Amino acid sequence: MRRLRKLAIMLMVMLMMMLMVKAEDSQINEIETGSITLYKLVSKDGTFKDGNGYEQDLSDVGNESLAGVTFKFLKVGELKQVDNVDQDISGLYYLLNDDFKDWLAQHNIMAEYTKIDKVDYVSAEAVNKIMKDLNTLSVAYRQDDGSQSGNELVKAYVDAKGTAMPITDEQGKTKVDNLELGLYLIAEMDIPAKVSDGISANVAKESRPFFISLPMTNLTMIDGHPAGTMWQYDVIAYPKNEMIMIRKDIIASGNDVLDGAATNGLVQKTDKHVGDYVSFLLSIDVPMLQPMADGVPNTNRKFIINDTLSAGLQIDDHSSTNFVVTLGTDDHDGQGNLLLEQDVHYVIMPKEDGFALTMSQAGLEKLNQISADSKLYVCYQARLTKDAVKTNGDIKEESNVFTLTYGTSVSADKEFAANQDIKIYTYEIDIKKSFSHEVDDISQVSFKVAYQQSDGAYQKLCFVKEAEGIYHLQDKGETGNDTINPDAKGKLIIKGLDDGTYEFKEVSTVVGFNLLRDPIYVTLKKAYPEDGTLQQALVQSKGVDKMMLVEGLAQGVAKFEIRNNETIAILHTGGEGVNILATIFGVVMIFGGIMIILNKKIYEKKKD
Repeated sequence: MRRLRKLAIMLMVMLMMMLMVKAEDSQINEIETGSITLYKLVSKDGTFKDGNGYEQDLSDVGNESLAGVTFKFLKVGELKQVDNVDQDISGLYYLLNDDFKDWLAQHNIMAEYTKIDKVDYVSAEAVNKIMKDLNTLSVAYRQDDGSQSGNELVKAYVDAKGTAMPITDEQGKTKVDNLELGLYLIAEMDIPAKVSDGISANVAKESRPFFISLPMTNLTMIDGHPAGTMWQYDVIAYPKNEMIMIRKDIIASGNDVLDGAATNGLVQKTDKHVGDYVSFLLSIDVPMLQPMADGVPNTNRKFIINDTLSAGLQIDDHSSTNFVVTLGTDDHDGQGNLLLEQDVHYVIMPKEDGFALTMSQAGLEKLNQISADSKLYVCYQARLTKDAVKTNGDIKEESNVFTLTYGTSVSADKEFAANQDIKIYTYEIDIKKSFSHEVDDISQVSFKVAYQQSDGAYQKLCFVKEAEGIYHLQDKGETGNDTINPDAKGKLIIKGLDDGTYEFKEVSTVVGFNLLRDPIYVTLKKAYPEDGTLQQALVQSKGVDKMMLVEGLAQGVAKFEIRNNETIAILHTGGEGVNILATIFGVVMIFGGIMIILNKKIYEKKKD
């Protein structure tokens, strides 16, 4: 099963550069020529045996050689050592051919050029970005054979202007010698009508186009030469078939958008309040099927999605009001996709931990009728429940995955797994309420809490009591209270929180002690990239500088102490002469008879 699951991983090109060194010094030999050797593989389980700079024995890994494949290559640039004293630039760059530059501009690929002596060069990093942009290119215009992806456009360009390599032999090998030095674009033209694992050619797609530089600096130890110490003039690459790709994303909302973390409107990790709804997107490749080489027609036979949610996520509505399923070549929110109907093209079977979506015969017919490789999108919302505050290790997180069971009329069922990295986090505030001398019952203290919205206004929050001094944010269907109390010893924990700023107003305290004059503001800042920890937690009151917390951040918890005093005291902020309370509890903020006690690791300073 593991081997089948990993077929879903998008395997474009695994460039293991190596072999047959013709120059052993660190300088490029300009009169030298190079060679490109390709070994075409069909991935069986997604594994690959790392090499040490030599050709590899692939018999013991999950790959199979594929004969009868055609590749073409096209030289698109020169390799130049560029020096410009005036611009303080010296380095290795590529000079792209004018024809290739014009082609990139025609398709709105904005190469990152470095101008040196009035000439536009590109770095290796810029070359990698060009290929990334080409791989994700969507074309606005349509042709008779349907929309073309970036990969298809590259393939057509190389096909029209490039040179064919010999067809791969039984070992999947093809090679060209005596090539001029420079930058080459490689594209796979054809694969056999039927690959040997029983999946049709249109399920096992061609590998993506890729660049090869002749020469390239060695990436591994070769003949005693450490990585990065010599030039390789003979390069070997192992392009694999790109199989069906499925993935799960979160459609960005709220803080995801505000903090600029969303890419193309999608994220894979986020943080939310308990009770918030999270919008999920399932994206599934749907290949356009063609008849097999022997004329046998190929049609879609089985297409079942199984989506599994962890305990802290709940789907409240399994109807078409919540589920939107579309098919097409546009993005998930594109207007050109076909909206499929629930109970006509597909049915949804709710499960305790998610759902199963099965394409009906009418839905399979829609898949059969597509005229270009397309995508099936499934959008739905799930609620982050009170169970999301349960501890998984030290981090409060929820995760979810899905699988696709897919089969055609000429292939066995295959199971593909989505990326396994979807996470939703919640955070916690842990307050210790104390007094300047012993108090029998601190539970007389109470707070009201509000959360700052995007417009700056504060919205009242309600909490559900789990135990004395322990609360979670109110979930749907729960009866909560907008007032919270510490336990008799002063412990107050609230769970299920998003990042952002919280306002704490003390509305009652122990008789004989002062209330807080002003609210306390606690700001939680998530780590980036998100991992469930807090990057910062800040505490502030009116007229007092923000003070940073330390304890608990690695667990997604902000811990601090609030102390009440009987009499008004002067303000201590952690400078020279920190009093005995600061020594015991950390740095102290005192205002209106109240002290917020923080970790002294940051604020205790040495005396001059």
